[in-house]
Amino acid sequence: MFTIGSKVIHPLHGLGTVESIEQEVILDQEVVSACIVFDDNKLKIKINLNLKNSIIRPLICKDDIEKVIEYLKTDPGVLPVRSSDRYALNMKKLKSGDIFQLAEIVRDLTSYSQDHKLPPKEAQILKQARRTIATEFGYIKKQNEDIIESDIDKICRRSEEECELLRTASCFQ
Repeated sequence: MFTIGSKVIHPLHGLGTVESIEQEVILDQEVVSACIVFDDNKLKIKINLNLKNSIIRPLICKDDIEKVIEYLKTDPGVLPVRSSDRYALNMKKLKSGDIFQLAEIVRDLTSYSQDHKLPPKEAQILKQARRTIATEFGYIKKQNEDIIESDIDKICRRSEEECELLRTASCFQ
């Protein structure tokens, strides 16, 4: 699934590069693991590739970017009233690593934040999800991720007509 040099996404650490793939024996079981490097060697983690629930995933394809943008424009879901319940729900979505779960966090919490003040933990989850999506889009499209992050925020805060105008003038073309 992964090769040395391939780019991967970790929902908590962002864009990483597979530095090595190793086979080793741990507790009498053969394990295939990948060493992933993030932020120019500032962080290295080792992931067991034998596990099906790995938090690491390959980048989406360029054609899927438009699907994610369309998903961001859909109506927000109903969030739990209690902050602790929202936090637990969104943390589970964040850790899933699924791009559409990340988009759901951004869409729903951005909408919620227009009428309510987000607690610091939820604001951090929103920031992390938005940044992860922007980083992935930026790498795939070779564009500035700060601009993409701003455009994602604008899409989630605007009406359908405003979204269409933004799309024609934004970096998503």
